[in-house]
Order: sequence, then C-alpha cells, then structure tokens
Amino acid sequence: MNLATGTHLPGAAPIYAPGKEPLPPGFTEEDRAVIYQNIKFQRYASMVMESCAVKTVAAGTMGALK
Repeated sequence: MNLATGTHLPGAAPIYAPGKEPLPPGFTEEDRAVIYQNIKFQRYASMVMESCAVKTVAAGTMGALK
C-alpha cells in the first residue's frame, strides 16, 4: 500500500468519503462548513449563468445599451 495516496495502485487518486476530504493547508475543521457553503453558491451561480433565459436577457440588455 502506498502511504502517500492510501491506495495500492501507484499514481491512483485516493477516494475519500463525502465530508471527510482533506482540507487545504491553513484551514481548520471549523472552516469546512463555510467551504461547502461557498461551493454550493458557486454551483448556483454557474447554473444561473449557463441558463438560456439569463443569456437572452443579458444579450438584449447589452444590445439595447449599444
């Protein structure tokens, strides 16, 4: 077993249980909830920006301003 990755296959990505992934350096366990909340809002923002309705409104607004 490779102790660095926790797998027996060299170069394989380790698999962690949801919510038990290692945190980036400098973050504590108390920061985990804030990190997950930020990820959730980033996903919402990307879903909104990818929607056809928002793109149509943005294009119409920019066209009207020109």
